[in-house]
Amino acid sequence: LPKKEGFQPTSLGDEAGFAGKSGETLNSDHASCNKFSSDTRKSLVKHPVWKAYRVLSNHLGWVRSVAFSPSNEWFCTGSADRTIKIWDLASGKLQHTLTGHIGQVRSLAVSNRHTYLFSGGDDKQVKCWDLEQNKVIRSFHGHLSGVYCMALHPTIDVLVTGGRDSVCRVWDVRSKVQIHALSGHDDTVCSVFTRSTDPQLVTGSHDATIKFWDLRYGKTMTCLLYTSPS
Repeated sequence: LPKKEGFQPTSLGDEAGFAGKSGETLNSDHASCNKFSSDTRKSLVKHPVWKAYRVLSNHLGWVRSVAFSPSNEWFCTGSADRTIKIWDLASGKLQHTLTGHIGQVRSLAVSNRHTYLFSGGDDKQVKCWDLEQNKVIRSFHGHLSGVYCMALHPTIDVLVTGGRDSVCRVWDVRSKVQIHALSGHDDTVCSVFTRSTDPQLVTGSHDATIKFWDLRYGKTMTCLLYTSPS
């Protein structure tokens, strides 16, 4: 394509359209990248060294999960010692220790709609804790193995959990009813993410795929799989 008079390419897509000037463009772009990298390195050197703000020690096992309250006043941690600990963010003081799991606590989620904390663990259990009473008020049964990840939908009372059984399960928070059991992954579902717009649910798995789900019908919208160029 001929280069338009006075037009300067502003993206890689624009540059690709001017084959006759590709060498000149790439050389110029390469020089800009080098300058940018040099400037970036300089700014990183000037940045003060990151230091630990505070170290909190109370768990007796590996800390497997962390979740913050919507108010940003406290956060909670789940551990291989089978407990959940709630900490004051400002002071770093331990406020509560919640017990009830009989396996490692691998996933946590804090509701922005209710005073609820959700937890999942190697005991196949998903628990809902009322933080006003600091006790379990609901348990969600369905996973056949450890629960490795969870997420709450931002606008509706829906909890999504994933685990070693390769299934992503969608729950009604209020009734404990399982809305969907989303099958399709061939290995552990290790990450879930929810959104208010489509795709409302995204999952990642040890099978090296990422899936976008239609939350209304419980079906896969898209499956992303990396394939080597070779």
